[in-house]
Amino acid sequence: MSYSYSPTCYSSGIASHCGTSTRAVAKALGMEFTEVEGCNCCGSPLYGKASDLEALCFAARNLALIQRSGNDMVTSCSFCYITLNWANATLSRDEELRGKVSEVLSAINLDYPEDGVRVRHLLEVLINDTTCDTVSTVVKRRLKGLRIAPYYGPHITSLGYGFDAPESLIFLDQVIEALGGEVVPLPKSKTQWCGDSPLLTCEEERALTSMLKVLEEAETNGAQVIVAPCPLAQTNLDIYQPRINGIYGKGFHLPVLLLTQIMGVAFGISPSSLDLDKNVVSPYKTLSPYLSTWDER
Repeated sequence: MSYSYSPTCYSSGIASHCGTSTRAVAKALGMEFTEVEGCNCCGSPLYGKASDLEALCFAARNLALIQRSGNDMVTSCSFCYITLNWANATLSRDEELRGKVSEVLSAINLDYPEDGVRVRHLLEVLINDTTCDTVSTVVKRRLKGLRIAPYYGPHITSLGYGFDAPESLIFLDQVIEALGGEVVPLPKSKTQWCGDSPLLTCEEERALTSMLKVLEEAETNGAQVIVAPCPLAQTNLDIYQPRINGIYGKGFHLPVLLLTQIMGVAFGISPSSLDLDKNVVSPYKTLSPYLSTWDER
């Protein structure tokens, strides 16, 4: 199937391994991604923190560009997912705001699509379009014996855009099982807040304490790896692990991988094509039995 895809600003920067691994996995699954050029930040830094109009203009510009392709948009970023869906919902019901946004877009020769654009999260697409049966057929190295904790985060499960139903909280588990991995439940923390980047600057203690709960439950339950479907969740739990160790006297060395990275490992995609070197907590030793090529890192 064909989809519009735009590398998020996060996935083009600090989490570039998200864009790299997403493209590699999509290719292995035969998913046709048409990259939309010229997209800007989705507006999530402004969403809930500044005026609705500013955030909506950011989001609506992206939606106007995506609409030209005629395809659903797929994103692997939970922040893009909720922000763009929020923009669609807000503009569909608020005629005054829609008029103001349209006026702004007209200055750059763009029109907000009257019916919006269907924005979907990659995890949902894997379950409902690609299906786990197809995922399983692409697996070359089953992750048998690898204990994986699925960490969903709060964003894709709370706002009513397709992930708020109880059954959506097993989507990530289902993909892990299709790869041959052993799911390690996180009943207390699988939707725990992971700390937004701006809040890590102004509310660091709160954010680190929240991430500590995820890491503690995963380690206590015997996980070898945490897997997240969102680049922000993955990078926060990965990058801040050493700081959490120092502040709270912990000794965590728990690899945190993107969903597309662990899928790529099972698909036999090379570590370099998944950008595993960009993970702060090295996953190489843990993943060594499953990698197509591995050397001591």
